[in-house]
Amino acid sequence: MGKAEKHIILHITNQGVFYNEASCIDWAHTNFPPKDTFNFNERFTLFWKARLLSFDAGRSLLKVDIVDYEVGKAPAAFAKQKAKFPFQNMEFSPLQWEAIEPVMNIYNKQLFRPILAPQKTRYISYQEEEEWVDFSEPEEQKTRVDLQFEYPLKKAAFKMGYVEVEHQISELPEQTLTIPLENPNILPEFDYVKPFFAKALGKKKIEVAGYLEIDASDHIEVRCHSKDINRINENFIATVRKLRLEDAIFKPKKTTVDKSLFTPEEYFEGLDDSELGNTLRQSDKDLLSDLLESDKVRNRKQLLYLSGQLQSERSGLRFTLSPKFGFLFHVEGETMDHFIWELLNSHATYIWSIDRFGTSLEHKFRLIEREINFIRENGRRVYLDHTGNEGLVFHRVKHENSEAGLVDGFPKWRVRVGECLV
Repeated sequence: MGKAEKHIILHITNQGVFYNEASCIDWAHTNFPPKDTFNFNERFTLFWKARLLSFDAGRSLLKVDIVDYEVGKAPAAFAKQKAKFPFQNMEFSPLQWEAIEPVMNIYNKQLFRPILAPQKTRYISYQEEEEWVDFSEPEEQKTRVDLQFEYPLKKAAFKMGYVEVEHQISELPEQTLTIPLENPNILPEFDYVKPFFAKALGKKKIEVAGYLEIDASDHIEVRCHSKDINRINENFIATVRKLRLEDAIFKPKKTTVDKSLFTPEEYFEGLDDSELGNTLRQSDKDLLSDLLESDKVRNRKQLLYLSGQLQSERSGLRFTLSPKFGFLFHVEGETMDHFIWELLNSHATYIWSIDRFGTSLEHKFRLIEREINFIRENGRRVYLDHTGNEGLVFHRVKHENSEAGLVDGFPKWRVRVGECLV
């Protein structure tokens, strides 16, 4: 027995698509053309019935198929509709042009073509004295112009399901063509991080190829694609995320707060929420896992060991930006709390130990932040010459043979770290 279909009522407005009285998806987050190229006639109150096709949590994307364009007035169930999982983007399956064209007063059919279902052709014939007479519409004469050009990626606009570029041709000198390059993996959020897409592509311009046709009424139909845009899939987007993460880590934003320790939420809260669908706001473990895939990290083994074998489950990771990016791990010993500072590319591990009893964990974190602040302001060499703060036990464990290709110093480092954790 087939799975029961699920439906939802959508209120179609010039503002966007409402799925209840308060929740609206902006047109920029759908696969419709840009909003400034179409407008619904506000004399009509439009409610569409949609069949739910799929939900992609990673892309916050709901896909729907419109099954009824004339629901009429809002059903009572509309106000009670709630999304089981929050979503920010909506993709319509191919729409019936004959159903939406009458309710719009501004539109450019050329821009709608990527999301329209094929229209049925009219064909009439009759048989007379065993001879067929064809009354089908004659094929319209069109002028074809082949297109092949490069376009700066920084000028392209990422939309819902396509990238939009502009182009001028000699045949239409007074008109700028708006050309959609389709790819279902494209989201509007990508527009914020185009430099990282260029870096992942290895080029600043994308190649566009195809053709346009102009009929006798000067209507234009453009059919173009880009092999570069076609490369954007889930793996490619994952690469862009890593590039974005590396940039945030190795080129950290300037901060004026007197602060050395950050949680992931505290650091990334300054970044634009729209960047890559907010994918940088990860858990601390996911952040570390993604970061360790970078070839810029020397101390990968140490970081993996500290996060996987020693890090306490009752406290999240902290990390530092200055003097270098690194992680502060909390390890619970039998008699002491240990705080291990491991940088991405340093030659030594710093360990501070504090008696487990008598003070809160947050107070201990503040004490460690005080030590790191001193290092940030005075340098590590000065700190090593003046260690000995009351209540803190300090150890420095060097990464022996860290630069040698034949000798692995990790086992010796691990033993020495273990000797400090009591």
